[in-house]
Amino acid sequence: MVSEAYPTTERLIHEYLDEFGENFLKEVRRIWKEDRKVDPFLILVPETFARTDDNFAVMNAVTVELKEIAREDWKRTLKEGMDRIGGYAFLLLDVQSDRLRILVESPLGATTWTVPIKQQGEVRVLKTAEKERGKGMDVLIPG
Repeated sequence: MVSEAYPTTERLIHEYLDEFGENFLKEVRRIWKEDRKVDPFLILVPETFARTDDNFAVMNAVTVELKEIAREDWKRTLKEGMDRIGGYAFLLLDVQSDRLRILVESPLGATTWTVPIKQQGEVRVLKTAEKERGKGMDVLIPG
């Protein structure tokens, strides 16, 4: 179980974000099993707290649905959202016809889970995830 408090060391933060991605993958599998689909979206994680349009402070992650946003605008949407909330990390769920990809990125690095989608009889099923470190969108990773 992940603590409600943010971890404070780089190693603990990286472990926390990895666990966040692993738990999210489990939730995606649960949703897929019920609905046979998921929609793309972002989860933006603020470094301290974010402000709503009416200047209310919140310390929760912000969700951005990407279904109605053109794929070529996702990176711009991500950067604008991260700038607006003072983002520290993000999770992207990218869904394509043959795979889905979960990317968790922070200034400490990135981890990607790629899950093939295969047709089995009448249904499309999620196969085994492949996990890879260090391959992200380079939005937050210092270069």
